[in-house]
Amino acid sequence: MTHAGVRGRARQLAAIAGLSLIAALALQAAGTVPVGAAAGSPVPYRSHPLIPGPSPSGSAESTIRELGWSASNWSGYDLTAGGYRAITGCWTVPSVTAAGGDPTHSSAWIGIDGGLNGDDYLIQTGTEQDWSGGSAQYSAWWEILTPSEENPATTIPSMTIHAGDAMCASITKGTGGNWTIALHDTSTGTHVSTVQAFAGPGESAEWILERPVVCDPTCALSTLADYGQTTFETLSVNGANPELVAAEGGLMLDCDPSSCTGAPVISTPSNPDAAGNGFTVAYGPNQPPAPLAPTAYAPLQPYRICDTRSVAITGYSTECSGSPLGQGQSMNVQVTGVDGPAGASQSVPSDAQSVVLNVTAIFGTAGTFLTVFPAGDAVPTASNLNVNAGTNQANLVVVALGTGGQVSIYNSQGSINVAVDVQGYFAAPTVTSSVPGLFHPISPLRICDTRKGTETKCSGTSSDNLLGANQWTRVVVSGCPTGIPSCTASVPTDGTAEAVALNLTAVFGSAGTFLSVVPPNSSDQCPTGYPAFSNLNVNAGYNLPNRVIVPLGPTQDVCVYNSQGSINFILDVNGWFGNGADTQGASYYAISPLRLCDTRGAGIGYTTECSGESLGTDDTLTIPVAGVDGLPASGGSSPPVAVIANVTAVFGTAFTFFTLYPSDVSLPNASDLNVGSGQNTPNLSIVELATTGASAGDLDLFNDQGSINAIVDVEGWFA
Repeated sequence: MTHAGVRGRARQLAAIAGLSLIAALALQAAGTVPVGAAAGSPVPYRSHPLIPGPSPSGSAESTIRELGWSASNWSGYDLTAGGYRAITGCWTVPSVTAAGGDPTHSSAWIGIDGGLNGDDYLIQTGTEQDWSGGSAQYSAWWEILTPSEENPATTIPSMTIHAGDAMCASITKGTGGNWTIALHDTSTGTHVSTVQAFAGPGESAEWILERPVVCDPTCALSTLADYGQTTFETLSVNGANPELVAAEGGLMLDCDPSSCTGAPVISTPSNPDAAGNGFTVAYGPNQPPAPLAPTAYAPLQPYRICDTRSVAITGYSTECSGSPLGQGQSMNVQVTGVDGPAGASQSVPSDAQSVVLNVTAIFGTAGTFLTVFPAGDAVPTASNLNVNAGTNQANLVVVALGTGGQVSIYNSQGSINVAVDVQGYFAAPTVTSSVPGLFHPISPLRICDTRKGTETKCSGTSSDNLLGANQWTRVVVSGCPTGIPSCTASVPTDGTAEAVALNLTAVFGSAGTFLSVVPPNSSDQCPTGYPAFSNLNVNAGYNLPNRVIVPLGPTQDVCVYNSQGSINFILDVNGWFGNGADTQGASYYAISPLRLCDTRGAGIGYTTECSGESLGTDDTLTIPVAGVDGLPASGGSSPPVAVIANVTAVFGTAFTFFTLYPSDVSLPNASDLNVGSGQNTPNLSIVELATTGASAGDLDLFNDQGSINAIVDVEGWFA
């Protein structure tokens, strides 16, 4: 039994370069108040050019980071090649606490000049995050310094700033010595800009977290507020990626500028992200991890890279042939650089960040689970595949690549064989990249159900439209189902869709079989022969799902194959990946598997967001995702719009199905997982998150029948 429906959306994230300042206010010095002060209660703050400290080279600090400079008041990145006439950057306003004392101060900003070049010029704009009088205070500001004049920063009274607001800023040189300073709060939709005269030489460009100089009444370095951390992203100089390197980053030391030797580190930036246009800066001496690189999907012709069965059984050799996994054992599997099928001229490149694999557990000696994770990491509290003894079962896995382009596979119990098929990979797109696939999530949409009367394009009328033994059938996955005359989101027909994310469910076959999904050929025809791989292995009389990410044919179609007996099947669409011309979709950020939700009680030895909240019949559980356990917040500058998660149904009391969907839409006519009574069954899910109201960043998990526990392991997100 399955449940069905429709709804969804795709989202475009605005970049600072594309801002339309339709609500812009021209800021003038007259009538404004100094940063952090209320009108009539002036406390003249001002930011300040770099107050340099000793070089980290050879110091204790250099043993834990590769950063190139230090200062008494700055931490972040400073470029000094010169010729800078434009800079942009985005960040999330950090939340400050009383941990640093009262009063304490911090500023996050972008600017040009005043850095390592030693000039006394500086043009900048940003946000202030202070703790004063027992509460947090936030404001926005801009400032210009010259050798002859050091004005206090100018508050922007028309912008009300809150912790968690997503800010983007730009500073651009115009004509006649005029510069435009623009600041955009994407969380509130507030835009401001001002045109100011500035004669700086453009010799440095900065993205900084600072403890400002405070004049109250005398001027001195403030105490740094405990701001936690914030990430600077979407950075550019002169309209291009700055391609940051670690040596351009600097630490903040808690010292008098005249004597900094041995001073403690109080603010630390990460190394740059993989793209070189972002970094994270954190309060304290510990270096945060670099931001994850945004990636896009590249589908491949599926090919097998690992099969632990002997060559005598399989008739072919892989890197792990003859090496079944024992109890409690892990094995590393090389992914990058391994050639695909003959004539395909394809492999996962060395710069791939994560990989899409179909992993099949084969005839284990005991009930067990498998966990796939980045090589070099510890085995995480997560699972990808739960399987009974003596059965074959597959699951799609999206996993970040680890050391040397490898992944690790862990087996919990008994001895088991494993087959691993590559489906595609995620990599950072570049100007010359062939990686096409930005993602467009949609709320689950049932596009094909071969059972009679189910009102889809491939439904039977008087009887089921069964797929027979050794048969292929072609399914168009664009458009709306027959029973839904219009739907708000579907796979487009204009050629922009390169691949599609589907949930494939096998329904009550007459024999044990496997199903495969491939694209048609260039003539829009399905294959005629036996497929070289499988997507789903299922016993007779069972319902079983598996996620599929598959390239599309010429008319937005796919081909489905059944090996044995006759069987019904269901295809639910969860989203699509664009081609190289598509710029409107979401990028993928891969992480090591993270257990976000486990409804079982305290007896499992850990707690999650939904511990103790098992589901009953016709029950829905709302699961907070955005902002939980290090995932980006829904109010940040790059909020997650969808997640890839492995969902496991645990020991239900009745045959049932799960549906995952955004919390701000109605229950759709679709399913993610079908499971029998008393079984543990996993399936990979790609699910859009809620975007509106109090539920923004959440997903809902629906259970149809009986009482059951559920586990949700997040493997990454789209933003």
